[in-house]
Amino acid sequence: MFELKSLKKSVIYLVILFTMLFAITIAAISSLTLFNMKINSMQHNQTQLLKQIKYDVNKFILQVEKISFYLKKNTKNTNLFLENIINMNSTISTIMILNKNGSIKTIHSNCDKRIIDYQNYSKKVYVKHLNGKADSYWSDILISSLDKTASFVYSFKLKDEIVVVYISLNELAQLSNNLKNNDGSYMIRILDSKGAFILNEDNPKLVKEKFNTINTTLYKDLINKEKEYTITTFNNVSHGTMDYGMYTNLEKTNWKIVIRQNYSLMEQYLFDLIIVILITVIIFALIAIYFSYRFLNNIFGSLDRFQVQTSNIANGNYNNILEPTYFHEFNKLFLSFEKMRFEINAREKTLRNNLDNFKTLINSTMEGLVIHDTNTCIDINDVAVELLGYKSKEELLGASVENHISKRYRNLVKKHFKNNKFTKEPIEYQILTKDNKIKTVLGKGQEIEFEGRKLRISAFLDITNIKNQERIIIQQSKLASIGEMLTNIAHHWRQPLSTISTLSSGMKLENDLNILSTKKLSEGLSQINNTTQMLSTTINNFSDYFEPKKDIENFDLTDVLANSISFFEPIFSKHKINTLISYEDKNILRGYPYELTQVIVNIFNNSKDAFILNKIQNRHLIISTYKEVDKYVLSIKDSAGGIKNDLLEKIFDPYFTTKHKYKGTGLGLYMCHEIIVKHMDGIIYAKNVTFEIDKKEFKGLEIVIEFKI
Repeated sequence: MFELKSLKKSVIYLVILFTMLFAITIAAISSLTLFNMKINSMQHNQTQLLKQIKYDVNKFILQVEKISFYLKKNTKNTNLFLENIINMNSTISTIMILNKNGSIKTIHSNCDKRIIDYQNYSKKVYVKHLNGKADSYWSDILISSLDKTASFVYSFKLKDEIVVVYISLNELAQLSNNLKNNDGSYMIRILDSKGAFILNEDNPKLVKEKFNTINTTLYKDLINKEKEYTITTFNNVSHGTMDYGMYTNLEKTNWKIVIRQNYSLMEQYLFDLIIVILITVIIFALIAIYFSYRFLNNIFGSLDRFQVQTSNIANGNYNNILEPTYFHEFNKLFLSFEKMRFEINAREKTLRNNLDNFKTLINSTMEGLVIHDTNTCIDINDVAVELLGYKSKEELLGASVENHISKRYRNLVKKHFKNNKFTKEPIEYQILTKDNKIKTVLGKGQEIEFEGRKLRISAFLDITNIKNQERIIIQQSKLASIGEMLTNIAHHWRQPLSTISTLSSGMKLENDLNILSTKKLSEGLSQINNTTQMLSTTINNFSDYFEPKKDIENFDLTDVLANSISFFEPIFSKHKINTLISYEDKNILRGYPYELTQVIVNIFNNSKDAFILNKIQNRHLIISTYKEVDKYVLSIKDSAGGIKNDLLEKIFDPYFTTKHKYKGTGLGLYMCHEIIVKHMDGIIYAKNVTFEIDKKEFKGLEIVIEFKI
């Protein structure tokens, strides 16, 4: 057994759960979104700053290069020009003029001339480059031999001489002085082509030591791995922390400009952001839970009162009046429910009356009817009670059905059931009455399913003292019709009864479990109401069939066909018989419509048996009506293969049958002939036909009935 749970608690728990999940999801999405926005903002800002620094450095490089442009155009007063540059530009500390062999010819410097080393510069890198094909050269970071400070050299050819310009790092440092992070560290680093620091204001010592970053994550994770202006993380060489940053390349000098920010600041920013969002979301969630709890309490309070009020109705007590609740929608529902309560009560009374009428109808037949399981009697009509020699049905209820069958016929009846012949044609056997008298009966039955149980309805007719052969024929034919109608009753009633049983038991169970919703109760009772109306209509329809009117009347052949097809529809569906119908409107006849219904149903049944006997796969039944001069014609033809031509004239003879002896009595078509010819003043005949459906040819038997207009 599973543990029952409270709907109210479950809903409240779910509301709390989904509120918290929603809040957590919003917090996570908000944090992630804001963090990504922060990263994107940082990337955008760094990109713009990096482009600006690159522009400023390129501008600085261009200013230095303008010296060469001027000297190349103005070769006079070179020394005076160089002296002026030294005096006016603090960035340039020294300018030397070398011959092509690297020896100093002249030197201009703001340093003390005495410390100037007049060494031979022929082995310097820039001399080697300029003695080649290069016109100018930018050096990497170096320590000047003149003033022992970190600087770099720009050199260029001037006719047969080489001009060497020593440039201080001061101006480059000034470009980054205003670009600081929140922790006070500098944002900009500049590396030469070999990876040594040209600019690192956070640790100038690394510049003087010409510290090489080739083997650091600055090069491995950023410069060597990523494209320009792509943000990523790497280790800070100066402080050992993690940095966010990007780089760009200076095309003329092949230097790298790096911009960076402390990653720990981002972590702190994210942490603070998450804390703020979480606090906000928790406050919102608590407020939402509080108001949701109060609202749900009001709803379930109303439902609890409604449950108490409706439980009496679910148990069949219709006298209580529903009281209004706090909600307008519930009150509207209660008004509808009140109306439904009155209607259901009235429908139940009508249904009980119809059931009583049906029982009266069953008891008024000439046949005995027994409802039983495999052996035990469940119910029995008055005719069967009298036939078996008892005074009341209570003496037979719960008794063994087999005990009232002659021992001689018990095996036959059992074999009849086991071979699934129970729902086929009637069989003849003997029964024993209360005082052990033997009576011969003609019996037939049908399996039904009621309240989850498989039961049988058996009908039997006493033919012991029948003297008139015509009466025997009529009663046997009627018994066969009753059997077919019982089959249709079972098919028509099985689904509605199952629906009523399922809905009522389901609502009772949900009501016992306190999970019956108002909507479910309203829909269930409405469906039960509709089903009972359908059952009432079905009873009326079958009542007309069992007790047909004996008066001649005018009727429409089309209506009779429609009713007959409706009776036989479950059999068509069960045996997969496809019906093709073609009516001509207003075929007005005069006669007995319910006897004509017996004829049509009998013909349908013969076609059904022929399909099964001949093992036909493609089962088609074509039903059509049309007018010919002074007569109406009804045609019913099947695709069951037809019969031998020499048997066509015999099929309307009494006791003639092409079926097995347990499947047919040979009375069906004889009675059809009697009704059509003697009662309806018509003509009936049969013929083998061939026809096409969907370009496929089929063979079968056609029954043609002609009526005078």
